[in-house]
Amino acid sequence: MDQAEFSLDDVSLRLDPDHGPGGEPLERRAIQLGLRGRALRKLNDEHLVGVEDVSSIVAANRGVAREALMTPSERVYPVAASTRARLGM
Repeated sequence: MDQAEFSLDDVSLRLDPDHGPGGEPLERRAIQLGLRGRALRKLNDEHLVGVEDVSSIVAANRGVAREALMTPSERVYPVAASTRARLGM
């Protein structure tokens, strides 16, 4: 998506508290993007393949031991110092 194709008013960014698979709070923050207007239409019309509600799967596995829970491995995404300062990271 070319930045010139939509207004910055169409995108909002928040850093929210993050939680682990068991619901425990984590020290890190989670990025939450809000899309509206043209940015949202472009995502829906050109990029979104499908949406699946996995609430029942999550609820059914809530009691599974952490060792048995399969979660994707994560790595820190490199962020420029100027961007970190701007986002208050």
